[in-house]
Amino acid sequence: MENEYRILKLKSGEQIITKITGQRKDSITVVRPYEFESILMADPMGRKKEVTVLKDWLRHSDQIKTTIPKDFIASFLNPDTNVVSLYEESKERDDVINNRDKMFENMTEEEAQKMLEGKIQSLLEALKNGFDEEMSEDNMENIDPVSGMPNKGSEKEFVVMNMILPPSIIKDFIKEGFLDEDDIMSMLSDKDMKEIEDHLLRSTFTDEDTSDETDRDDYGSQWTDWTNNPHDLLDSENNDED
Repeated sequence: MENEYRILKLKSGEQIITKITGQRKDSITVVRPYEFESILMADPMGRKKEVTVLKDWLRHSDQIKTTIPKDFIASFLNPDTNVVSLYEESKERDDVINNRDKMFENMTEEEAQKMLEGKIQSLLEALKNGFDEEMSEDNMENIDPVSGMPNKGSEKEFVVMNMILPPSIIKDFIKEGFLDEDDIMSMLSDKDMKEIEDHLLRSTFTDEDTSDETDRDDYGSQWTDWTNNPHDLLDSENNDED
């Protein structure tokens, strides 16, 4: 059965998928138009591939309907079933996000933080409880013993996630036993470690003037013991000569 959606190729080069709800002599009315975008993503093995995503064409407005001049449209196409599924999933995803944002608007910052931490903790507990079962001997055969990554052709058996979490939550996860500190350290590359060392060095570095601390035993051993005004040094030398 023919679906109710259409792909519109616009003269601007954009491609959108939408439902046409009406038309006039010079324009058409569309509801919830989403635009096609291609992005490069890396799979667990580091191989880059092009992925098609859909983004709300009206995401910077509070509208779900708009009109498009007919002379701005280059062609109309029928989407295939995969694109229709992607479109439905994208709309559902955005609806969930919008409903969540509205819920957060009625919460205090403390309530929102507590709810998020609870959801993340529930997720980690579910992952932890199911880990032993999923990492059975049969499934472990799909894991490369050196890299710890899924073997080629078995990626579909695994879910790979990237998560961005504040340091405070990471500390709580380590404290509660959900994460192991040694495992986290083993994930860090030499570059990561160098950045951490540089950050620690910068955080302990100070340029506070210590030139008046002449009673210190090690006075003169720090660069901050010396004035940054060359005239002061010249005056000091002249006084010594006198």
